Amino acid sequence: MTDFQKEMHALSMQSGEFHEMEAKNHQFVQERILAILEQYAPILRVSDKKTAAFLIQSSIEAAVHELVFYECPYDAENIIRELTDMLCRYLLP
Repeated sequence: MTDFQKEMHALSMQSGEFHEMEAKNHQFVQERILAILEQYAPILRVSDKKTAAFLIQSSIEAAVHELVFYECPYDAENIIRELTDMLCRYLLP
């Protein structure tokens, strides 16, 4: 993580306005994911789609943050491939 990124992260943790914006963004993304899950509900293994939307969003966000903000020792393409495999095994029968 660069010094700038560290400073921005520290400032964001102190800002209620930032947290509110982030919460709205998370809600928006989860609602979009939920809409897609509902559209494909007949072929999905998961029954709690709202929780699944949260887990999908959180997993992707965590992987992206590791790749973008930290010195991740793993290959980005492998992370994407493995995360895709993990989510497909979670969602599909």
